[in-house]
Amino acid sequence: MKYISVALIFAATLASTSVVAFPVAEESYETKRDVSCDGIHSFQTNLAYTSGEEVVFNNQLWKAKQWNYNSQPGGVAGDWTFVDRCNPQPTDNANCAGVNPWNKSAAYPRGSQVTFNNHLWVSVQWTSSNSPGDTSGTWKDMGACK
Repeated sequence: MKYISVALIFAATLASTSVVAFPVAEESYETKRDVSCDGIHSFQTNLAYTSGEEVVFNNQLWKAKQWNYNSQPGGVAGDWTFVDRCNPQPTDNANCAGVNPWNKSAAYPRGSQVTFNNHLWVSVQWTSSNSPGDTSGTWKDMGACK
């Protein structure tokens, strides 16, 4: 803990100088600046996140402290660390050129890309009948197609 010494001079009585120490909590006075969040995807419910993953939520950049599932940044669980505000707002547009639409009859290995409801989706594990955006968490939304 740092101490600030304050000299109090009693001019009225010309008393001797007194020194009083006040404890001051150590704080960083570093001013955070808004960061670019382009290329960082929005938080999604029904998706697991691992330690260190970054997401955008309410135009703010958040970093996962630990593995979590369906835990909203800034929530009670404390699974996320606030990094900074996003500026300018992220453009979450994905390049969907040449990507096939999702087909409920197809099987998709991990990492497969599909389009669904004008968004680009990537499978986070092998899946066959789970549609992108459902509660299974097998698809990650990469953003709206350009």
